[in-house]
Amino acid sequence: PVVVVPGTVVTTPTPGVISTPGAEGTLAVTSYSSGLASTVYENDSKVAILGFQAEAKNSDIAIQRVKLNLGNSTKFYNKIFKKLYITDTNGTVLASIDLNSDTVIKDGSTYYITITGMNTVVSKGTKKNFLVKADVYSSIDSTDYDTETYPIQLANDGVRGVDGVRIDQYSPATGSSVSRTPTISADLVDSATLTVSTNSASPKSSDIVAKGGSALNEFDKASV
Repeated sequence: PVVVVPGTVVTTPTPGVISTPGAEGTLAVTSYSSGLASTVYENDSKVAILGFQAEAKNSDIAIQRVKLNLGNSTKFYNKIFKKLYITDTNGTVLASIDLNSDTVIKDGSTYYITITGMNTVVSKGTKKNFLVKADVYSSIDSTDYDTETYPIQLANDGVRGVDGVRIDQYSPATGSSVSRTPTISADLVDSATLTVSTNSASPKSSDIVAKGGSALNEFDKASV
């Protein structure tokens, strides 16, 4: 509850604006799993594949950049996923980027994507949850998902935020602490199956004696 003392002015923080100028803060990022899709299908749109929680300590923190580790295969971005989004848990898109050879960079044997253009404030002493969502290619060769997996995780120091004294704060130090390997599958139209079997309550084999009607040769609504 908010207690208002007569004669005082209560201000509401402005979205995207740090309300703790001059305060140095700390950013703590951990894994968040609520709302993630258990299976990703061909042609899915904005399907949640990774989640993280950002906590602001000692100061508001404005989250401005997310860097993701896409693993060691180019198929991640030219066969499976074609676009990534950073959203809040209400589905509001904070930033997005197309996946292609111009936006994905290779460092050693690992591919990375850096998503910028956001400025969402986590208030001092609070936590905020974020989702990484993806658009999926409409057609994926079965050999690409039957024989390979496509992990995604935060890069080391993958989330960057700015505190009240305009210092960049990074987290988590070890990006693999926020990681996931989505299950990839064909479109449900292609992969769904229908199984029909006998209900255990189905009537057993028996003789039906027709002894109804005026001629005693009828049996209506017999369970078969």
